[in-house]
Amino acid sequence: MGTKEVSILIIGRVCNVKQQVKLVRETKTKINDNVKFYFVGIGEDVDSLIKEIGDSNQYIYLGYAKASDIMSQYDYVCLFSKKEGLPLTLIEACMFGKPLITNDIPAALEINRSEYTGYVFQDFAELVQGCNKLPSKESDKYMFLSMNARKQYEENFTEDIMLSKYKDYIKRHFF
Repeated sequence: MGTKEVSILIIGRVCNVKQQVKLVRETKTKINDNVKFYFVGIGEDVDSLIKEIGDSNQYIYLGYAKASDIMSQYDYVCLFSKKEGLPLTLIEACMFGKPLITNDIPAALEINRSEYTGYVFQDFAELVQGCNKLPSKESDKYMFLSMNARKQYEENFTEDIMLSKYKDYIKRHFF
């Protein structure tokens, strides 16, 4: 019996800034066979992504879907963008208790704390090393990350908390 599959969801507009094509190019043939990346989204780089994936069974392009409809089916959620505003995908992942995989851009670091809510990697080489050591859903480490991701959502990103923060910001800066 082989190692259990670890599924990683990458959801968002398929474009240069989100780096999906580069992620496949930089990790292909370096990732353990049990690790699979699932790409969801549409955008200007879809054709390039599909071409880069080729006949690989580790990288799967699923097309468009609503995050809330599919998030529960995957083990981890990954965002490895060059830059972001407020990464709603990461907030949604935390809502579902999904550990995060991100790079170290400031917007991602506001949500993801390495070894607490998921993993933070500096570059694609670190991403490869880290993905090859990801804990499976059945492990204590995964459960720890999952519970903390959900806790991060409950403490910082519920609708009530977000509305309150926006109101406070508006009061401080505009009145």
